[in-house]
Formats: sequence, C-alpha cells, structure tokens
Amino acid sequence: MIRISTAPARPLTDLEEFKRSPDFLILEQVVITSTQLLQKSNQKYDLDSSEGQKICKKYLNLLEKLCDVTDFSLFKTVFSHF
Repeated sequence: MIRISTAPARPLTDLEEFKRSPDFLILEQVVITSTQLLQKSNQKYDLDSSEGQKICKKYLNLLEKLCDVTDFSLFKTVFSHF
C-alpha cells in the first residue's frame, strides 16, 4: 500500500515567527490593556477610582515586562516591512 506524503512545512516568515514569540504576546496584552484605561472628560486617565488605578497599574506592569523581555532588533526587523 502506498502512503501519500505531504510537502514539508515552509519556513516561517519574520512576521509569523514574531507572532509566536513571548514578545508579541506581551505586546498584545499591552495593547488590549491600553484600550481599557479609563479616561476622564479632560483627556486625563482616571487614577481617582480604584478601578482606574487597577487598570493603570496592570498597564504599567505590562509595559515594564515588555521592556524587560523585548529583543528590539526583532521589532526593527518586523516593523521595517511596514
């Protein structure tokens, strides 16, 4: 009996490789959290409420984590295509 074989997987592009990286996952969390920040009518972030403080703290922690783990050369490679 003959078995059909599939073609080998093609190598990942820089963008596909980036999307699978921990850097991308953290960046994605930063972007999502940034949309959850509460803004007052005067265009400043709400740090008076406990909910506003909680979201802002989460956002800042994620930014710090992103700075700690990010390989900026990878960012330059990926974003140079845009």
